[in-house]
Parts: sequence; structure tokens; C-alpha cells
Amino acid sequence: MGILNKLKFHAWNAVGTVANLVDQWEPGSLKTEKDYERSLAAYMREHLPDFKITQQYARDRTNADIVIEDKVIIELKNNMGQTAKYQRLSGQITQYRKWGMLLIIVLTGTTDKDLLQRIETDVENAGFDHDHARVIAKTS
Repeated sequence: MGILNKLKFHAWNAVGTVANLVDQWEPGSLKTEKDYERSLAAYMREHLPDFKITQQYARDRTNADIVIEDKVIIELKNNMGQTAKYQRLSGQITQYRKWGMLLIIVLTGTTDKDLLQRIETDVENAGFDHDHARVIAKTS
């Protein structure tokens, strides 16, 4: 990706660019959340070769799974069916808002429909709008 596309990523629609790539990503059925994270990070590096892509980006005692150009957070959760997992994600969403970055939440495997709605509500309640955050459910 050339300099023009890199500038466009920063100035125009970074969430849309990354969300489109996530939509095209086909990981298949992997065993663990870490496997999905590795697969998605490799896919992003392949499709955004000129971009800084960091796995396990740490800040304020919180880790984001993938961060692109210190601008877009990708948080990945596999098999979102447990309330405890949802509560952890809810806290992460609040923390990520404080970071001032854009957010994409990627749900792989099976996702409880009620928890999906609660996640979308949490994203809105944290002050993210459609231009600043997306929730993408990928089924295997």
C-alpha cells in the first residue's frame, strides 16, 4: 500500500478500511482465541504491509489484541457466550474509549445473541459512533 493509501487511512475512514478487511478475512475454524488473533494479525500485515501492526498492545494495565498505526484497536473474542467474558469486554470498551482510538470488536465462533446486543449497546454508551467503532460477528 502506497503513501497515498496510508494518508487516506489516517485522514478518511480507518474504521471502514479495517472493517472491510475483517469482513473479507476467512480464518476457518480455529481452536483458540489466540489462534484467531494470530491469523487476523497476519492477514492485516499481508493487506496493510506499510502499516505498524502491534499484537498485545499494552496501555493502562489493559491489553488490546491488535492495534494498527496507534489508531485502530481490534479486540477479538472467541465464543462469546459467558457473562464473565462479556463483563471483561465491557470494561475493555470503557478503557479503550479513554485511549482515544478507533475500535473494532471481532467476535468469532459462536456468539450469544443477547450478549451481542449488549456489546453493541456498550459501544454506543461508551460514546463510539459508527464512524469510530464497529462490532463484527464472524461465524465459523
